[in-house]
Amino acid sequence: MKNLFRFLALSLICLVVSCSQGSQKEESPKADSSAVSKIDSVYHYQLIYGEQAGLVGIYKVPEMLSLCILDSAHLSKMPQKVEAAYHGLQVDLSALAVPHPTVSGQIVYTSDSSNFKFECFQLINTLPKSQPKYSKPVVLEAEQMLVFNHYGLYQYLPDTYMAMLNYVKSHNLKQVGAFREYYVNDPTKEKDSKKWLTVVMLPVRK
Repeated sequence: MKNLFRFLALSLICLVVSCSQGSQKEESPKADSSAVSKIDSVYHYQLIYGEQAGLVGIYKVPEMLSLCILDSAHLSKMPQKVEAAYHGLQVDLSALAVPHPTVSGQIVYTSDSSNFKFECFQLINTLPKSQPKYSKPVVLEAEQMLVFNHYGLYQYLPDTYMAMLNYVKSHNLKQVGAFREYYVNDPTKEKDSKKWLTVVMLPVRK
């Protein structure tokens, strides 16, 4: 599991890119019936974006229940900080005996290398029965999201961010929130890096 935490830490470090602000409400496309990722919960939300790589459209993404750890650090301290955050999430999930935890992810709030603000989260489908030690229950807000299926190494995620920001700019959209990343499969179990899927979302408006 430590290797997975380090993979995700490297993912976040790769994303020190300038995030321009950009507003729009586009018609949500119909979800592909061939699902790569599907999450059902008491909130009745799903993540279904097909197998197509790259930009897949703008979707109305409902609220998602999660355990979150918010933190910040200098870029040089990011690997340890992110590893510690995911470790804390795993400890809480185990201690709380949360049934069927689903996809883990990160939210990127700033690209300031001297004080990089981020949030690590684990989607869950039931509210914990007691207070977690390291994390806190958070409902990720429902948003209209530009969605990108990123396959491959995390070091290329900055290219995905820039592609999404360029799409926002060229389609007269406005970025209204932070990037979210969802790690659909576990790189410590899936050895073929070409199959590693990160679903990246960006809240947008017209």
